[in-house]
Amino acid sequence: MPRHTHLSSHAAVLVMRGEIEFELGAERWTMMRGDFANLPPGTAHGWTMKSDGAQLALFSMNHRVGAAFTAMGVAQDGATLPTNVPHEMAEGPLARASLAGDFQLRPGPAPAAAPVRVANKQLPLTPGAYVVADGGGDRFGGNTFLARNANTNGQFLIIITEGGPGGGVGAHFHARHFENFFGLDGETLGWAHGKAVPLHTGDYFQAPPRNLHGFRLSQAYNRFAAFLTPGIFEPFFTRGGGGGAPRGGAPDAGRGAARGDARGGDRGRAAGAGGADMFRALQMSGRGPDGYPLDVHPAKLPLPPQDPIWTAGRAGQGVASISDRAALLAHAQAICGIQVSREITPELRRALALKPRPEDFI
Repeated sequence: MPRHTHLSSHAAVLVMRGEIEFELGAERWTMMRGDFANLPPGTAHGWTMKSDGAQLALFSMNHRVGAAFTAMGVAQDGATLPTNVPHEMAEGPLARASLAGDFQLRPGPAPAAAPVRVANKQLPLTPGAYVVADGGGDRFGGNTFLARNANTNGQFLIIITEGGPGGGVGAHFHARHFENFFGLDGETLGWAHGKAVPLHTGDYFQAPPRNLHGFRLSQAYNRFAAFLTPGIFEPFFTRGGGGGAPRGGAPDAGRGAARGDARGGDRGRAAGAGGADMFRALQMSGRGPDGYPLDVHPAKLPLPPQDPIWTAGRAGQGVASISDRAALLAHAQAICGIQVSREITPELRRALALKPRPEDFI
């Protein structure tokens, strides 16, 4: 993909597998599985796949970016990669992309910089373009931020969740933000649309507002990426819903949790891990940057009518009965009703020791 910009959309890239040479501004980076790039509007970037099967996930906050990529591509009937595709994008598809959406070609510096392996592990405290190596970011227990509100002006969060078997979050729903999940390692047993959905490498599901969902980690090491928009849910991960100062007032919070010291661990224990206590803490957590409560709700009867689980009934028989809903909730809790820990526990340390290296996937 040649060097280009999106003028009106904040975007981000997560490498899913293989090796990618990524151009960002005047720099070139060798990026591998788990590496991340933050791309504010107007950031010049492009990439070259350097290995067979290389894959990246591109997130964007503007439908016109999607329109551009649709215009430059050819619709496929299934998931099989097309054959006999040129290695470089042709001028015609690129011109169509520029006309259809937010996609502008930008010339690069001459001579081009030599690629450097990504090594940065720290998030900046302000918006701007950056890259983060696999394993970097702001860690809070089993959750690691690759992008926070301070980096995206509150538009979205990108979080890596990892851990061993049994970890997870019970069935719940949100009223004001979307959650999108990509599987990376192991198996995450998700609860979505009334079904237990196993999430493996490359699998995806979305939990829109007012839809019941949850997850449980199944194998010895599990990892998935979450893209949350807008970013009103950050305090859930950083302060357990406890409110408090904005991120600028506690720049070392994530590093404290990563060290497993008293600040990171005590913050997690004070939040009330698991069950109704966690949800009560969140519902009393004050207000987000848009002035609305950071509302996350436990599985309760009834859910808002926007959720199709509660309105479809069985085999198209209309609204589900209370007994049907109760049975559904019981099943959801059996799958997802696992307590949450904010600290680096011994179990999490054992799981992280099994984490595959990006080089293992070349």
